[in-house]
Amino acid sequence: MIELAPRQHTEPDQQLEIIESLKPKIGRFIREVLPQFGKEYRDVENFRLVDEIAFCLSGIPIYGPEVLGRTGGVPYVDIAVKEELFTGPRSIVDHPIIIPLPIPIPFLIYKAYNISIEKLIKGSDQLFAALTIQVDLGNTKVLIPEPVAHVKLFAESTILQYPYEFAGELKIKEWFEKLEMLRNVSQKVCKSDVQKTAEEMIEASKKRWGKKNWPWLFD
Repeated sequence: MIELAPRQHTEPDQQLEIIESLKPKIGRFIREVLPQFGKEYRDVENFRLVDEIAFCLSGIPIYGPEVLGRTGGVPYVDIAVKEELFTGPRSIVDHPIIIPLPIPIPFLIYKAYNISIEKLIKGSDQLFAALTIQVDLGNTKVLIPEPVAHVKLFAESTILQYPYEFAGELKIKEWFEKLEMLRNVSQKVCKSDVQKTAEEMIEASKKRWGKKNWPWLFD
């Protein structure tokens, strides 16, 4: 069976401390920087905090590498926005799903807030139509997707959407492991509806990629 726990072994109290310490940093970024990419992002209805940090804040504490820091312990923050409202600088690299931020903006964000934000996600209509939970980040409010919808949205925008040529096996494996982590953690915190949705997305992923015969897909 694939190891589903984060590689960094962090005690529960330390995990809670990490997510609590992130809240004011993300809040400051949303308040001070995000509107520079589009003045309409002052309205919480026009963006969403998503992925691992959002799952933790919605009661599914997965504490994966994005929360604990992929490199150097710097947490990775994902924010989805309504693309049509984006007026900031763009990287010359075009991408169908994300808005890469040009150099040196990610470095400046890291220096000012000690978080990693290299891109904004182009939020789908389905994301902005999904039920949300409002979270207080300290003088800043943010909306995050309700976790059942969030699991489905995560899978449908990653492992069930990208072609192999675009993602490659390692990235697909990372997404699959995250779905397994979501399933296992939601079971531990007695969120059966989230667990069920994660299981459905795992089976859909196996169906889509089964012909690749990757051993980890069926362990």
